[in-house]
Amino acid sequence: MVFVEATVTSKGQVTIPKPVREDLHLRSGSKVMFVSSPEGVVMRPKSDDPIRDLIRLSENHRNLSESEIKELMAEEKRCWSKL
Repeated sequence: MVFVEATVTSKGQVTIPKPVREDLHLRSGSKVMFVSSPEGVVMRPKSDDPIRDLIRLSENHRNLSESEIKELMAEEKRCWSKL
C-alpha cells in the first residue's frame, strides 16, 4: 500500500504520483474508476471483469448502502455495454 499526496488543479485534474502508478501497474492509456462513499474516494484500475471488481469492492467496503451498490452495478453495466 502506498500513501502519497497530490494536488487538485484549478481544472479538477490530479497527477497520479509515480509510486502509485507503479504499485497499480498503470501506464499511459490505462483506465481508472473512482468510487465515492461517505468515507472518501477510492481510485482503482478499471478491470475487464466487473463482477470480480464488485466482489472485491464489497469485501473492502462492507458498509456501502444498497443504493450505492446499485449505482456501481449500473455504472459497470454502462461500461460493459460500450464494448
